[in-house]
Amino acid sequence: MISERRTVMTFKENIDKKDLVEYPVSGFKGEIVLVDDPGKLKESLRMLESVSVIGFDTETKPKFSKGKHNKVALLQLADSNR
Repeated sequence: MISERRTVMTFKENIDKKDLVEYPVSGFKGEIVLVDDPGKLKESLRMLESVSVIGFDTETKPKFSKGKHNKVALLQLADSNR
C-alpha cells in the first residue's frame, strides 16, 4: 500500500509591494548543470531517472501574431539538488 502525505498551502491572491520586505529572499543553492553535448545529456538523464520528482520549466520566444507558435527555446529540469 502506498501512503500519501500532503501539505496544504495557502497563498495570497495579491501581495502589496510594501509587504514584500516581510518575505525572505531565497535562491537556488543546488548544483547547476548545463547540458550542451550528448555525453552530458546521457549523464543528466541517468541522474534524473534516479529521483522520484522532477520539476520543469520552459522558455519560449513570445509570439505577437495570432496563430503563430514558437518552439521551446530552453528546457530546465530539476530535482531537489540540481
